[in-house]
Amino acid sequence: MFIIFGMSLGETDLRWWKKIIQRIIESNALVVLHRFDLSLNFTKAKPRKYLEIMESTTDMLFEHNKGLVSATERRKVIPLINSKNLFVDHNYKEIKV
Repeated sequence: MFIIFGMSLGETDLRWWKKIIQRIIESNALVVLHRFDLSLNFTKAKPRKYLEIMESTTDMLFEHNKGLVSATERRKVIPLINSKNLFVDHNYKEIKV
């Protein structure tokens, strides 16, 4: 299991993203991917928006993969968006979800 917290998914860490993606594809490895961004707006009244943000977060990881990614492999990524239950940033402010 990989837990990614407090890291960007940019080109600077491309080596790591490729290795993590390879493990997802070749094994039963899971990835918990925490995305903290106060500009992301979603509420319980609009669950579809939250699902879209989760999907885009998963896309951010897999955009570093050259090949196709199956639905099974995508399900191995567990995005957490502005989670206050598992990880808390010291700059975290209360968000009403």
